[in-house]
Amino acid sequence: MSHLIDALKNSKDTKKYIKWLAYYTKPYVWKLLLMMLISFGTTMVSIAMTEINKRIIDGANGASPVTRNGMIKLIVIYVALIFGSMVVGIISSLISAVLNERFSFGIRKQIYEKIINSHWMDVKRYHTGDLMTRLTSDAGNIANGIVGTIPNIILLGIQLVVVFFYLFYYSPMLAVLALLIAPVSALVA
Repeated sequence: MSHLIDALKNSKDTKKYIKWLAYYTKPYVWKLLLMMLISFGTTMVSIAMTEINKRIIDGANGASPVTRNGMIKLIVIYVALIFGSMVVGIISSLISAVLNERFSFGIRKQIYEKIINSHWMDVKRYHTGDLMTRLTSDAGNIANGIVGTIPNIILLGIQLVVVFFYLFYYSPMLAVLALLIAPVSALVA
C-alpha cells in the first residue's frame, strides 16, 4: 500500500516538474523547432546525396545513360551538397550551443534567485555542495535534455519514417527486413 501512495505522490511531483519544464521551455520552442527543422533538412540532404551517388555510380557502370555533362553536373551538385551540409552542421552546432547555454543560464538564475530570496534557516538545511551541484550540473543536465535529447528523439522517429519510405521505394523487401531487424539490433546493442 505504501508503494501505491509513493507512486501517486511521485506522479504529482512528476506532473509539477513537467508543467515547470513546459512553462520554462515556452520561450525557446521556436528556436527548438528551428533546430529540428535544420536537422530534418540535413537528413533530406543526406537522402539527396544518396540518390545522386546512386545516379553517379549507375552512370559510371553504364546502368543508366548519363552524358558526360550530366555526370559533371551530378558530381558538382554532390560536392556542393557536402560543403553545404558541413556549413549547416556548423551553424546548427552553434545554435544548439547558444540555446543550451541560454536555457541553462535561465535555470541557474532562477535557482540562484530562490536561494538568495529564501530564509537563511531554509537554505542552511542544504549542504553547500548540494546547492552548487544544483546550480551547475543539474541545470546543465536539464538544459541538455530539453535542447538536445528530446528534440533528437523526436527527430530520430521522423528520420526513421522518411528513410524507411525512401528504402521502401527502391526495395520493399529490404525495407521490411530492416524494419524487423532494427528493434532486435537495438536491443542487442
